[in-house]
Amino acid sequence: MDAREKEIAFLEAEILDCEKKCASGMAEIGRAVVGLAPTGATHDDLARNLEKVRAVDTRATKDREDVDRIKNRVDRVAQIQNSLRENERKIADAQRDVESRHGDIGAVAYEVYRTKCAKKDAYRDVFAELLAIDEEKQKIEAEIKELDSAAANRGFFAGISDKAKSLAKKTALSMKEMGRKTAAVAAGRKVCDSDFDKQVGDEALTRMLAVVVNNRKLAGTLGEESTALRAEQTKLEEDLRGLGAAEGYEKRVRELEADAQQAQAELAALAAAVGSVVHEQKLDATLGSDQVTALCKGVSDLKRQVGDKKAQIERWKAQIEMERVATEMDGLKAKRAEREERIRALTGEIAEVDKELATLAQKHEGLRKVAGVEAAPAGGAGAGGGGGAPAA
Repeated sequence: MDAREKEIAFLEAEILDCEKKCASGMAEIGRAVVGLAPTGATHDDLARNLEKVRAVDTRATKDREDVDRIKNRVDRVAQIQNSLRENERKIADAQRDVESRHGDIGAVAYEVYRTKCAKKDAYRDVFAELLAIDEEKQKIEAEIKELDSAAANRGFFAGISDKAKSLAKKTALSMKEMGRKTAAVAAGRKVCDSDFDKQVGDEALTRMLAVVVNNRKLAGTLGEESTALRAEQTKLEEDLRGLGAAEGYEKRVRELEADAQQAQAELAALAAAVGSVVHEQKLDATLGSDQVTALCKGVSDLKRQVGDKKAQIERWKAQIEMERVATEMDGLKAKRAEREERIRALTGEIAEVDKELATLAQKHEGLRKVAGVEAAPAGGAGAGGGGGAPAA
C-alpha cells in the first residue's frame, strides 16, 4: 500500500473523531445557551429552538415527576394495606381476648354482687339470668336430695322410681350448670359496659376489667387509625386515577419513562440545533457568555482541522490519481509506438509488392503486343483476359 494511502486512512479516522467532537461541542454550546435561559433572542431560528427546548424539557420533567408520584403513591398504598391487615389482626386479637374474659368477669362480678354489693336492685338486671338459674339449681338440688332420701328409705324395688327421677333431676342440674356458664358470659359483657366495678370497689374485678378496658382502647385506637388510613388510601387511589395509573400502574410507568427518554433524545437534538445556530450565525457575542464564546471557538478550531485534513486528503488522492493516469498514459504511448512500428514494417512490404506488380505489368504488356491482343479497356479484363482465336 502506498504510504499516502495509509496517511489518508489515518486522516479519515481523525476526521471522524473531530466530527464527533464537533457534534458534541455543538450540543454543549446548546446546553450552555439553554442554561443561560435567554428570553429575548432576536434570531428567529434560535428563538424557535429555545421555545421547543422549554416545551420538551417541561414534558420530560413532568414525566419524571409523574413517575415519582405514581411510585410513591403505589408504595404508600401497599404500606397502608399492610397496616390495615395488621390492625385488623390486632383488633381481632383484642376482641377475642375480651370475649374470652367475659365468663370469668361475669362469675367474679356475680360473686361480688352476691357478697359485697349494697345496691343489688340497681344491678339486678345485669345478673338476672344467673340469679334465676341459681334459684332453679337450688330447687333442683332440693328435689334431688328429697328423692335420694326417699329412695334410701324405701325398699329396692320401691326406690327404683325415685332413683330414676333423681337421675333426671341431676341431668337437668348439669344442663343448668352449662347454662350458668353462658349466663356468666352475658353478665360479664354487661359488667364491662357498666360502672359496677366502681360501685363495689373490688380489686380483683378491677384488675380483670382493666385488661378489657385496655384491649377496647387498643381496638378503638386501631379502628380510628384504620379509618384514617382508608381515607388516605382513597385519596391516593384518586391521585393514581388522575395520573392514568388506576389499573396496571407498571404499564403507565413504562409509558412515562419511555416518553421521558424520547424527550431526552429530543432535547439532545435540540441542544445540537441551538448550538449550530449560535455557532454558524456567530451569535455567541450577543449572549455575553465567556463559556459559550470559548465553546464556539473550540468548535471552529475543530472544523478548521477537519477542513485542513480533508484538503490534505484531496491533495494526496489527486497525486495518487495523477500518477496512475501518468502510468496509464505511458502504457498507451508504448502501445502506439508498437503499432507505428508494425505500420512501418507493413509499408515496406507493400512497396516490394508494388515493384513486383510493376515488373509483371511490363511483361504482360509486351506479351500482349506480341500476341496481337488489344489492350483491355480500363476496368476490363486483366492479363488473363486474352483476345479471341487467331483469324483463319
